[in-house]
Amino acid sequence: MRSKMRAGTVLAVGGVVALLLAALAAGAVKTSAAAPVGSGKPSPTKSVCGLGSGKKAKGTPIKIGSIVTVAPGVNWDEITDNVRAYFNCVNDNGGINGRPIKYIVHVDPINPELVAAFAKKLIEEEKVVAIVGTIDVMDCAVNAAYYAQKKFYVIGDGVHDLCYGGTPYHIPINMGPAYSTLGAAQYLWRAGAKSIVAVSPTGVDAAGTWNKPAVEFAKSKGLKGIDVHDPYPTQASYALKYVQLAGDGGGVILDYTTDQLLTVIKAAEQQGIANKVLWAASTPAYDTRFAARAGSFWDNKIGINTELRPFTTTGPDATLYRQVYKKYTPKKWGLSSFGEFGFLDARIATEVLLTLRPNQLNAKGVNTAFTKIKNWKSDLLCRPFYSGNLPGHLPNNWDLTSTGKNGKMVQREPCFPIAPVTPEVKAARAAEKKYKLTSGVSYPPPAWQR
Repeated sequence: MRSKMRAGTVLAVGGVVALLLAALAAGAVKTSAAAPVGSGKPSPTKSVCGLGSGKKAKGTPIKIGSIVTVAPGVNWDEITDNVRAYFNCVNDNGGINGRPIKYIVHVDPINPELVAAFAKKLIEEEKVVAIVGTIDVMDCAVNAAYYAQKKFYVIGDGVHDLCYGGTPYHIPINMGPAYSTLGAAQYLWRAGAKSIVAVSPTGVDAAGTWNKPAVEFAKSKGLKGIDVHDPYPTQASYALKYVQLAGDGGGVILDYTTDQLLTVIKAAEQQGIANKVLWAASTPAYDTRFAARAGSFWDNKIGINTELRPFTTTGPDATLYRQVYKKYTPKKWGLSSFGEFGFLDARIATEVLLTLRPNQLNAKGVNTAFTKIKNWKSDLLCRPFYSGNLPGHLPNNWDLTSTGKNGKMVQREPCFPIAPVTPEVKAARAAEKKYKLTSGVSYPPPAWQR
């Protein structure tokens, strides 16, 4: 009898195991759900969104604003989309100590009157406490005096020369087109280019100044530097023009977005003239779209100035950027430097807000805190980020070079300092040393130390 019971028990247990295995295979048995994106305990190897609580913020919203240029060939809302994505992740992880962020974005089609009106609307009507993620052709030039009057310090991304050392009220995460083009010129010089042709688009480079540092650098190295401005939409015929200007063994820098850049280099490839010169590009082309579309012919043949560290690394901020992008960005631009800019704009602003008391979460308290950022580190930055009571800000003045290979973006050069060919770069380096802006104690402190 005992043997029969034992055999029956074994058969019963075996039947249960078989049923469980079948259920698991069919997906009928639920496994534990993955942790919400951006949640968890922060550490030196893990970044989270805000508090990382995994719980939605339900308090009174904190309003933050932005202005972004969107015009033919200039779709910079990729940056504000990624700012919003990070803020949404923060809101799903406890917000700013319980209060969600409401992000308000105004779109500028390159109209100075609108840009001025948007700044006033954000501050006076919509009552934002901060401006974060702005990326506009004219904001620095049009609104600097107004921001000074209202004591607003913009953490965003610059375009106009005044954004970089020309006003204390803009604190850009990026180094902008002029310095990105300069970084590309430095790459070409190291690669042995015999001349440097720098090309920027008219209309966007309205002042015609983006190429000046690159041309100045070329001349300082005894090379011929040529400043070229062509309108959008970029024409395939431009390829021959640039190659002829550079001459055999010369270098060409294209300060174009991905689509415009591909128009030129693909034309050069088709015309059989691509190998006559060395090629480089400024930051807008550092994205997964370029790597996927350029084709194997261009593997390792074009150095793209990147401004930030690669989005492909395993660092905590790079990892969180990819996760936030995947879940929260509705328009799938692809991973890019522009996406990293938006992510970092929102991340540093959030980290500052989390250090403030409830009665400081107003325009005065937030903007005062924005001037105190010091030695803030991220695995996406070559050097620590900072602000300060300075006549101007150029905190991002080191960067690196990437290229496409096998359909992916890969790092080609390590981080290097932008050449000090302008007074603004020299002033930034002097301020960093004098005030220890990239060394010593950090503000805001790392999340795991709070």
